[in-house]
Amino acid sequence: MKRSISAVLCLALLGLTAGCLRLSPIQAAESSLQLTQVLETIQQQQRLTRLFPIYENGKIGFIDRTGRITIEPRFDEIFVGFSEGLAPVRIGIKWGYIDRTGKIAIEPRFDRGFDFSEGLAAVAINRRLGYINKTGKIVIPVEFEDVYRFSEGLARVKVQGKWGFIDRKGQIAIRPQFDAVRSFSNSIARVERNLPNKLPGLPFGAIGAIDKTGKIIVEPKFYQSWRYSEFIAPPFFAEGLEPVTLSNKLDGKYGYINTTGEFAISPQFDRAEIFKEGLAKITLNGRDGFIDTTGKIIIPPQFNASSFSEGLARVSQPTGEEGETCSNGWRSLPHSYWGFINKTGKIAIPLKFDGADDFFEGMAQVRFGKGCRPNKYGFIDKLADKL
Repeated sequence: MKRSISAVLCLALLGLTAGCLRLSPIQAAESSLQLTQVLETIQQQQRLTRLFPIYENGKIGFIDRTGRITIEPRFDEIFVGFSEGLAPVRIGIKWGYIDRTGKIAIEPRFDRGFDFSEGLAAVAINRRLGYINKTGKIVIPVEFEDVYRFSEGLARVKVQGKWGFIDRKGQIAIRPQFDAVRSFSNSIARVERNLPNKLPGLPFGAIGAIDKTGKIIVEPKFYQSWRYSEFIAPPFFAEGLEPVTLSNKLDGKYGYINTTGEFAISPQFDRAEIFKEGLAKITLNGRDGFIDTTGKIIIPPQFNASSFSEGLARVSQPTGEEGETCSNGWRSLPHSYWGFINKTGKIAIPLKFDGADDFFEGMAQVRFGKGCRPNKYGFIDKLADKL
């Protein structure tokens, strides 16, 4: 017997650029933004596992890519999904962990639970955070103001308002001294200093880079007008280059620096994003195009686009239909149709969907429905055939 199930909370993010504001663990633990949290992390969920969350009658479970229910919907909330064989779930007011069969692996007893990385997961108890191992034992004391997952043997932690890094034993490896940091990737971590208290220009501080000893290898003198949600944040210096501007004003031009802090592509774009699959999305006069790592324009700016994934990039064109005010008081976004282009800029899948997600393992989630009306979701392959 078929059951009516919607893919959980893909809703408003389908067809949109993922949110770029960071939600700290403490903020998440104290808020009631369960919907927003899962919306932000759906793309990360797809990267971590082949199981996909579903929503039925107020509960969350999982299906595989064929649509078969593998874990019955019975959880109140999830965080990201499966990582290293376990997934954090909320049952009532407490968080625990399940295995891929849906069996409780770590009993719910935490105020918040986060995904496993390098064998450890962050947990919150009484507004402080520490780490557990896969048996549920607390192995790094719950004493930090804020923390994130381990990467390359180090995890960033917040102590007295400043960020640094600890090792897997919980010892301070890099003294907390920065206003913001990102996790290590390829032995480099992004750092920020001098976060502004007001908004005369960009809302974030000057960015630079450190190595794993804490040595500054790129002076914090560059800026970006966005900050990715941690759960979908791309690597720092992806493919060896990072988009930055020298101006802390909103109208600063963007170029790309290398890991020595020198410009490899001069500032000339209204906005620029990271390189993926050899191409980077750039914006000029409100339209998106793509450049290669030499700065040559490969696809002229003409779309609203996302970065490439598995050889295809999502693109959209507005229909001119304005958004609607819904019965709950929220306002829907102006309507656009979405499709996909290939790396030559040719339309590979026609713009006919009301929303679309990036391709992952040969399939992409698409949405039908606009405005305040109920939406339907499905999956397509690269021939645009429904799965």
